[in-house]
Amino acid sequence: MNRIIGVNYLSCITDQREVVRPYLYSKMPSFQTNGILTYARIYKNAHQSLKTFFHALNFNTEYIHPKQIKSNEKIIVVLRDPLERWISGLTQYFIERVPNLAMQFGNDENLNITQDIIKLCIDNSVMDLHTETQVSFLHGIKFDQCVFFKLDENIEINLCNFLQGALRQNIDIKLPSINQSKNNNKKIEIQQSINKFLSNNKNEKNNLLKALDRDYKLLEDVEKTKGFFSGTN
Repeated sequence: MNRIIGVNYLSCITDQREVVRPYLYSKMPSFQTNGILTYARIYKNAHQSLKTFFHALNFNTEYIHPKQIKSNEKIIVVLRDPLERWISGLTQYFIERVPNLAMQFGNDENLNITQDIIKLCIDNSVMDLHTETQVSFLHGIKFDQCVFFKLDENIEINLCNFLQGALRQNIDIKLPSINQSKNNNKKIEIQQSINKFLSNNKNEKNNLLKALDRDYKLLEDVEKTKGFFSGTN
């Protein structure tokens, strides 16, 4: 890969990453509960939309540690394809944390720069909570208490079907929009650049998939044992 000699344009990633990560991890999402069910919040798994959704359903008590979750509470866990989530998380990282580098994307003259940026992020894998593994948010909770949902086009109907049965009430609250990047051209440019890089660099993609291995194993475990809630469970 070509590099521009004498231009340390990547230092802002490594410098900013070391400053931001300790703060972000101190703010790691907690668990929302209504005393009957608990929702485990995971960044980049429609976290903000689901947080609002569950607050509207009176999931207003927060546990800051999984040991606070009662043994008779079911835990709602929404999981996402690990690679898709990482790409989305890295895109948000650029937009929010290093916007000067985000502006490099979409410009053919900056192709070498953007490739170097992406490679550095793959080598580090975890830039902040948006690219942290999903299992890291679930550390300490009991697998048998979990009801798993897949973040896809059926997430709203599956959640509502489950909640109506578990809470024995009609759920007429809509899930806020979870695909807010579709109208953001810069996010689309960044995601396209990352996908193109991964398509053209198989070794780098394999290294990234290895870094996400624990998430893939979790999804595989769910599929083989409990399954994802689909409304017919």
